[in-house]
This record gives sequence, structure tokens and C-alpha cells, in this order.
Amino acid sequence: MSKCPCALLKRISIASLTAQTKIVATLVGIIALFYVQQSLAFAAFALICVSLLWGARVSLSEFMRVAKPAAFILLVSFVANTLVFIGHPDIIFSGSVGLSVAGFYRSTVAIARVLLALALVLSVASTTTPTQLADGFSVLLIPLRLIRVDVDGLSIVLSIALRAIPLTLEELDKIRAAQRARGFNFESGSIIERIKKWFTLLVPLTVLLFQRADQMAQAMTDRCLGAAKRTRISAKMQLVDWVVLLLWTTLCIGLAIL
Repeated sequence: MSKCPCALLKRISIASLTAQTKIVATLVGIIALFYVQQSLAFAAFALICVSLLWGARVSLSEFMRVAKPAAFILLVSFVANTLVFIGHPDIIFSGSVGLSVAGFYRSTVAIARVLLALALVLSVASTTTPTQLADGFSVLLIPLRLIRVDVDGLSIVLSIALRAIPLTLEELDKIRAAQRARGFNFESGSIIERIKKWFTLLVPLTVLLFQRADQMAQAMTDRCLGAAKRTRISAKMQLVDWVVLLLWTTLCIGLAIL
């Protein structure tokens, strides 16, 4: 009897769900995330996202590494919405320069929404292979065949785009490690100098990404991709998938309308 709860928990784990279920659930979750307004509902949603990351065995360091490329944009957005240079700030620093409390709250919530959406995507990407994602997208986009859309090609493009994110970060870490081994210090100097140093990574990173793209294109050509209809190996949605999707959708709608 003691094995029954464990077996059931294992059955409804993130990795056991089909790719179609996880893709739809991620879209529903992201849409609901930007509709949640109440603080308590938002906190509950954040707790759920953290739990999903933990269930997907994604460490905090890995999440921070994935979120690092967006950190600069988020920081600029935070400063632009929080600091007031012209007008009547709530907290005055000097003259008309100060801090807007409303802007601070608005930018903080916006950044939290982006990070939580990233957590949802990362929890799915960490528990689903690119092949499963491609087949999942292919199944979900089948209705587009009525208007003669290449569903198989589109699904492959979407799965490659998702897979490109961790690959890009991996290549960036390799280039940065090589630059540091040559004595290049990214942490020294002013902020402007640091930004200029980071731009030196863009050229080799771009070259490596184009090389990977050429290799992938050649591999797809050698396998005669598109010459015949692809064999779909995605699993069909079972009862547990429909139940989880229904419960998740109900939860998201409930948190959004609170």
C-alpha cells in the first residue's frame, strides 16, 4: 500500500507528461501570469513556478545562468521606470531627481513576471528533449495543414529555437573561459569599459553560432529532411495528461480572476 502514492506521484511528474501537455500548459501559465493582479495570487503563482523548477531538477545557479543575458535589459527597464528626472518624485534625491514608488512597484512586478515566465519555459525545456518538442508542436499545429502550412518544418524550427538558448549560453561560457585564460578580466574597469569588454565576445560567438547552423543544416540535408513525411513518435495524451491540463488551466484561471 505504501508504494501506491509514490507510484502515482511518479506518474504525474513533469517528465512523464507528454510534450503537447507541457507546451499547452506553459502557454496557459504565461498568459495567466500576466493577468494575475492580486498580491496573494501572484505569490501563490510564484511558489508554483519555483516548485515546478524544483520538480524539473533545475538548480538556482542554472536558472541564474539562463537569466543572465536578460539581466541588463531588465536592469535598464527597472532604472527607467523607477528613477524620475523631470517631475515630482516621491523620494527626492536632488532637485527634481528622485525615486517613484509607483514606478518601483511596477518595474519590480514586471521583472518578476518575466523571470517566472522563464521559469515555466525552463522547467519544460529541462524535462523534454528537442525531438519530443518538435513532435509535440507538430501535433498541436496539425490544423494549420488545412491552409497548407508546413507543420513538420515549423515544429522543427520551433524546437531548434528553444534548444538554441542553452547552446548559446554554453558557447558563451566557453568563449569567456578562453578569454579569461588569456588574462582578459571582465570585472575590472568602469561600467562602460565592462560593457565594451563584453562586446568582444559577440564576434566569436556569432561565428560559432553560424558554424553550428551550417553543421545542422548539412546534417538535415544529409538526412533528406522534407523529402518524405516525418514519422511522428510523440506519445498520445493519456487520461492523466487531460486531468493535469484541466486542473492547471482551472488553477491559472482562478488565480487570474482573483
